[in-house]
Amino acid sequence: LENLRQMIPSEHLMGDGREVGGNHVTVRYGLADDDHEELRSYISVQKPFEASLGSTIKFDPSEHSNGAAVIVAPIEAPELNRINAEIAQHATFMPSDFEYRPHATVAYVNPDNADTYVGCSMGQRFMVDSISIRSRDGKAEIVPLKGKPHAELVDVRYSPDQPRDPDGRFGASGAVYEKTFGKVGDVKTADEVVSSIGNKQ
Repeated sequence: LENLRQMIPSEHLMGDGREVGGNHVTVRYGLADDDHEELRSYISVQKPFEASLGSTIKFDPSEHSNGAAVIVAPIEAPELNRINAEIAQHATFMPSDFEYRPHATVAYVNPDNADTYVGCSMGQRFMVDSISIRSRDGKAEIVPLKGKPHAELVDVRYSPDQPRDPDGRFGASGAVYEKTFGKVGDVKTADEVVSSIGNKQ
């Protein structure tokens, strides 16, 4: 991003030019209150995730960009869209009048030159391991993502010869946990195993 930003000649810049506030991705804009406790808790239990930079596109000039076209690199990460949708349940935000499209801003340029910088391939992947809460006074608090990845799902396979209880269910002592397919025996999903445990209680 920074390399492309510096390649844009000054005469092509407009509005804020290269002043984009550093490389960042906005998760949701317009935090409207100063009570961040619930928001902080929500963010902290999220798991770190991988994102990738797509080829650059342009946003048309608007009053928010002071008439400049905005060159951005789309961010590809389903988690960003999910968090954007969920986060409003944990803090008060100003109403949004645009569709959320995760992106990193490269620069603000003259609309006449914007197409020159469209289609530049970024081809970079990166980990998102924190989200910053920026207060209305401009102060930023970095909240690490501390959630742990889900445990790897495994198949629970039972031998047809394994003893059963009086109700015809397999006994837990004979369960074999495997990560490969092709063995003889019944297969239960993790959800079915949880359901079976619940039925025994």
